[in-house]
Amino acid sequence: MPQTDTIGSSAVTPPKQGSLWSALGWGTLLFVAWGTVQGITAIFASGGLGAANMNEMTGRSIALANITATPVAVALAIVFARARWGMAATEHLGLTWPPLRQAIGWTLAFVGLLAANDLLSYILHRPESASVVSMYRTSGWLPVFVFGIVVAAPLGEEFIFRGFLFSGIATSRGGPLLAIAVTTIVFSALHTQYDALDILSVVAGAVLLGVTRWRTKSLWLCVALHSLMNAVAMVEAALFAK
Repeated sequence: MPQTDTIGSSAVTPPKQGSLWSALGWGTLLFVAWGTVQGITAIFASGGLGAANMNEMTGRSIALANITATPVAVALAIVFARARWGMAATEHLGLTWPPLRQAIGWTLAFVGLLAANDLLSYILHRPESASVVSMYRTSGWLPVFVFGIVVAAPLGEEFIFRGFLFSGIATSRGGPLLAIAVTTIVFSALHTQYDALDILSVVAGAVLLGVTRWRTKSLWLCVALHSLMNAVAMVEAALFAK
């Protein structure tokens, strides 16, 4: 992993090393704030605490929860990064794009992963995930649903996991491999509503996103790839729902 890089004509200094426990603490605070906003929004979108459908989150409530919580996640990630790393916050969060050839290479790798997952589903004669199809069928107004799942969710989750948390762990004694492991475990734990094959796909996708973040130092590429993954899932759910 190179110690220096350039953006235009400006030299980028090596990331400042920090405490692993500090990174985990700030990351937990960010995660809790984001999750709290999501939970409150989901409750109101579902009709309140006494609503009959609170046991089954609808696609509409999930989309709205993502839309309201994402600005909180992005804003707090930037504020916390500035508090920890000062003017180097942009670098630590990875708010840059990699060279075009590198971006294409990692995108093709991600497309290959998605194709492998679909091929495995075909070989196992497995239909589209029931939870994803159910989410699509209860999506409400489609433009809002698509924005919440394909745009807002990847943006908020990536700023938390491959943005602030990844950089905090990667620049500590833990290093990038621990950062990939921790972000993969926590990210995958958020998707336990899926079946075993879907969870395996989520884990593989999270690992690849972590490696992409490590090798390219770009959070924006991770956001784009995550959006691609969600978009493919929604298209397949729409086709299956028919």
